[in-house]
Amino acid sequence: MSALLASLVEIAVVLFALSSMLSVGVGHDWRHLIGPLRNTRAVIGALLANFVLVPLLMIGILPVTRQLFPWSWCLRSWGWPFSSRSRR
Repeated sequence: MSALLASLVEIAVVLFALSSMLSVGVGHDWRHLIGPLRNTRAVIGALLANFVLVPLLMIGILPVTRQLFPWSWCLRSWGWPFSSRSRR
């Protein structure tokens, strides 16, 4: 029963995220969606921040992590960045 409920929760979260993104996207035309992507410097900065800087902060490689995120040790003690699925 709990496995079924866990599966339903995972599906509900994915459906909620997809429907939220679609509702935002449908409310705008293509020019408003594609326009900001023409600013190459901003796009590269956002990609670096999201895919390089934030993961480094959370893993604890950068020493600033302990001051900004004093709870980041919890993530490592819970096995982050490895999810529970990788241990099954």
